[in-house]
Amino acid sequence: AVGDVLDALRDAFAPLAASSLLIRPITVVMNALTEFERPQMARLIANDDRAGTRRSVRFFRSMLVLSWAGTLAAALALVALRPGWIFPSRYDLTELRWAAALWMAVALIRLLRMPESTLLQSAGAFRPLAFASIWSCGISIALVLCLLLLGGPVWSIIGALCGEIAFALFIWRQTQ
Repeated sequence: AVGDVLDALRDAFAPLAASSLLIRPITVVMNALTEFERPQMARLIANDDRAGTRRSVRFFRSMLVLSWAGTLAAALALVALRPGWIFPSRYDLTELRWAAALWMAVALIRLLRMPESTLLQSAGAFRPLAFASIWSCGISIALVLCLLLLGGPVWSIIGALCGEIAFALFIWRQTQ
């Protein structure tokens, strides 16, 4: 009985894990660019170079959006032409497509706020980042649980999306 429940849970959540693989390239780029940009932003802030800081934020965001667009194009081609390369045939392709689209939306919001998050890190403003994280976490958890119960695992990604939006809005307000 326990084994059957575990199998059902695995089958229900497997498409979330599988579809999240499609945003992995974006995550890698985000992490690499953050590590590259953070010390440069810290130097610009230390020198009170506001114009340079704005340019750095714009460049950072542009590179992230380009990586997202490239990843989206590759994911669309893969899902349309060869989904079997990464998705087992037993998975519902429609469900995988919805999950992938929702993960791409989560990644887009995350990368749009990443330059300002990195800017706050570079300035040593960790308290607003922590507060934004706690606040958005509460939103995510509540919505994920509700959506999981109402719509199932794939739709629970919308809860994570709403949490990312809340985080982004708070961060953008803090950097003004």
